[in-house]
Amino acid sequence: MNDSAGRIPLPPPLRGEGALPALPAMAVEMLARCRSDGATLEDLVEVLSTDEIVSERLLEFANSALLELGTSVSTLERASLVLGMRSVQILSLTVSLASHLPHEGGGEFDLARFWQRSLVRAVAGRTLAAELRTMTDDEAFLCGMLGEIGQLVLAEQLAEEYGQVLEHSGDDWPTRDLEQRLLGYDHSEITAAIFEHWQLPTFVRLAHSVAAPHPASPEVSCEEVVETGRILVLAEHITELVTRRDPEEALERLEAQARDFFGMTPCDIDRLLSDLHTSVRTASAMLGLGEIRVRPVSEVLSGLRHPPLDCEEEAPDTRPIETDPRWMRARADTSLRDAETGLPNQEAFELALAASIDGRLASSEPPAMGLVLLAPDPAEENGPDAERALTERLAAKIRGKDLLARLSDGVFAILPLSITAPEMRMLTRRLRHEFQPEGGDGQGPASGRTFCAAAALVESPTQGADAAALLARARLLLESARAKGADHWIHSPSGSCLGSETGRLDAGPAHP
Repeated sequence: MNDSAGRIPLPPPLRGEGALPALPAMAVEMLARCRSDGATLEDLVEVLSTDEIVSERLLEFANSALLELGTSVSTLERASLVLGMRSVQILSLTVSLASHLPHEGGGEFDLARFWQRSLVRAVAGRTLAAELRTMTDDEAFLCGMLGEIGQLVLAEQLAEEYGQVLEHSGDDWPTRDLEQRLLGYDHSEITAAIFEHWQLPTFVRLAHSVAAPHPASPEVSCEEVVETGRILVLAEHITELVTRRDPEEALERLEAQARDFFGMTPCDIDRLLSDLHTSVRTASAMLGLGEIRVRPVSEVLSGLRHPPLDCEEEAPDTRPIETDPRWMRARADTSLRDAETGLPNQEAFELALAASIDGRLASSEPPAMGLVLLAPDPAEENGPDAERALTERLAAKIRGKDLLARLSDGVFAILPLSITAPEMRMLTRRLRHEFQPEGGDGQGPASGRTFCAAAALVESPTQGADAAALLARARLLLESARAKGADHWIHSPSGSCLGSETGRLDAGPAHP
């Protein structure tokens, strides 16, 4: 065990050499490369290519991300460009560990149920992170999948002691409270020690400590880490909801903390988890874990909520937009495509923008409207390959129901079908993190590109609003960003009026 792991006290049987599981050799080399100064995607691809299973799974992940765009990738190099260095690092760790940890046996410890819970937690974490537009989908998935690995180690290394915990648990899954009562510690401490032992990325270790605090947990002030930790807390409640015999307490905690953490309503939760069981099956197949099934959340909730929720009036009504022929044509008409990138072009974007505004005015519960413009630095060299790589990476970072277009002057536009003010902040932060120089993924901007960007949000479009007014507002913000130099991001204040050319601008460099 390395010195950093020593900061987390372990029971004597787990302090010896080989007591904690080792990382697969490929993962060890990959993490070492990523920690070195000047690490590049080429370095990472060289390591990943030595593991056929990991390479195959990364191609599947990349093609899944590009499904909405209608393109595909066939090489590990291209897949790595699409996913980005940070995602490749986390996803390759996830796949490698899923293939090397035990799937069969386990004695009294139910390995099948362990993997079911692990995958539900992972998928729930990723789903929440994507919905909340954080930039930590992959970290949430990895932390979720490994959240109970401490139990696996305890069951293997301290079979007699942990056998007592399993016996007291009966037909239910062991809880941290029960472990503390019988052992004097719980599996979250062992999990944290394993993360230290493996030298996983700091973000992953800190997010776990926020989600499952233990006596050696460090103080965490980074907003993104705290946010991801809270997502993992909700993912744990979701896991309890769909896998425990008595899910009432889990639902109560889930609804209370989802409201406190992110302002989510019970209807938000129901909508978000409606397809969880399908996503779990898909993820289990992609990770080579066989067929893992869980009950649909709707079935679980139908036995808990009396009367059932009526969510029809609560959700923003996007149907007038989605069914508008202009919106549908902008997304589907191949004649309205940019020649270099294959994205919807200027004409398609203007059709979608007009449909978006008119649809909101026709809706009884209109969603807020947002627009993000990203302008590559004109001083940097462009080319078809660079544009396509950038397009693929952008497409992998937005939701499939949103429109990504390339305008006639080379500016990229993101037009969300629906968005809230917090979601807009998270979306712009996600993009800023992904493409800022020397970003959090260690790679810097896609294809060496830097950007100026602007984001405009209108919470309540009014009569007389038009597409040209919103676009003019966003263009004005973009020009303000350009005037400040490359790599500046500017946001309009929430609730600004369409067409307004005045008002406070929140501006700042990408590195606060």
